[in-house]
Amino acid sequence: MNEWFAVLSVLQVGDILTTMYAFHRGGIEVNPLLARLFKRHDPMWVLVGAKLAFLVFVAVLMKIGLLPLWVIQALCAGYAALLAWNGYQIAKMRK
Repeated sequence: MNEWFAVLSVLQVGDILTTMYAFHRGGIEVNPLLARLFKRHDPMWVLVGAKLAFLVFVAVLMKIGLLPLWVIQALCAGYAALLAWNGYQIAKMRK
């Protein structure tokens, strides 16, 4: 299960990097909560804080046995799809 947590962590870093790249190219954040926070604070630190909070939450649930492996795998699949979407959006921006 720790391997899947490592994969999820790497995917979070990928999400930060692709989001910041798109943001600096004129993209917008579609998550309304994050979009509001971006207006008040540095987007990079908002993302880092949000991702760290998410990973701590997942780690605690894993530690106390409330998060089955299939949920971690589903989260990884979801974030992999999100990164693919970010890549697609970035590719469209370049045209």
